[in-house]
Amino acid sequence: MVSSSRPPVVKWFKAYCGFMIFLYAVIALASVAAFFIPQEEIPTTPDGPPIWLFSFLVTVMLTVSLGLVVIFALPWISAPKPWIWTLGTVLICIGFLNGLTIVASLFLLIYWLKPETRLYFGKSA
Repeated sequence: MVSSSRPPVVKWFKAYCGFMIFLYAVIALASVAAFFIPQEEIPTTPDGPPIWLFSFLVTVMLTVSLGLVVIFALPWISAPKPWIWTLGTVLICIGFLNGLTIVASLFLLIYWLKPETRLYFGKSA
């Protein structure tokens, strides 16, 4: 059963997701821009990594950042469901990997795990 009153942490969680969408969209745009760097401009050394590694890493960075944009957008477009609470827990924990969001993630997680938030998403307290 979904609780009718929305806990304040849900608003802050959506703001956090919005920031993460912005952050990973900037990384995706930077990845796209990196594809347009001429190969002659990329600094290399005879002992250094091959030039194809640069393109591979940029492709991985673009793929991961676009995937994270989509995943962080899911709480914005979905109704409160038990799986959204679980996804939210995972998304908050992803914030622990980022120096910009580690403190916010800590406070979000503390309030996210409270029984009223679980009940709002239809999870048992």
